[in-house]
Amino acid sequence: MNWLKKVWNDPVGSKVIAGIIFAGFAQIVQKISPEMWNKFYNFKIPVIWVIVVLFALWLIFGVYKRIIRKKKKPVQSIYTKEQLELKKYSQKQMGSILWKWEVLVGGFHFEQPKTSNLQPYCTLHDTPLKMRAVSNYECPFPNCLNHFPISEMYTENPMQVKYIIESELETKYEQLLSK
Repeated sequence: MNWLKKVWNDPVGSKVIAGIIFAGFAQIVQKISPEMWNKFYNFKIPVIWVIVVLFALWLIFGVYKRIIRKKKKPVQSIYTKEQLELKKYSQKQMGSILWKWEVLVGGFHFEQPKTSNLQPYCTLHDTPLKMRAVSNYECPFPNCLNHFPISEMYTENPMQVKYIIESELETKYEQLLSK
């Protein structure tokens, strides 16, 4: 009896046993009532009815999926309201350069917000600036006013810009937490 449970729990074995049971049932029905078996075997269904039933099932499942999809709960964010508000602060214009970045909050290794992917952009085209020489930036469009190397206080040291932005982020975060 133990081997039967083992075979029944096997995905292939259970189907073989089910097939044997069904074949045995069909043989019993054929022996008891051959005319009922002939009616079942020779029963004809018009193709149009098969198509109509398949189309109806397709419609029912489509409507069902849409209803279920609407009832699903929205995925909750892993961030708090304050962190989500802080993540919106992702750009600042300093002189003729627009600085853009991503805000990292609530990491395992830091508690204060940090910046990532800090990048200077042209204020006229909203395109990333190319770095020329050590600390000069220029717009990639030749006819732009910012095409000629921009050398300002904020381009001298990009790390200085990063520290300025991160200190502003920390201040904003503390203000959001104190509300």
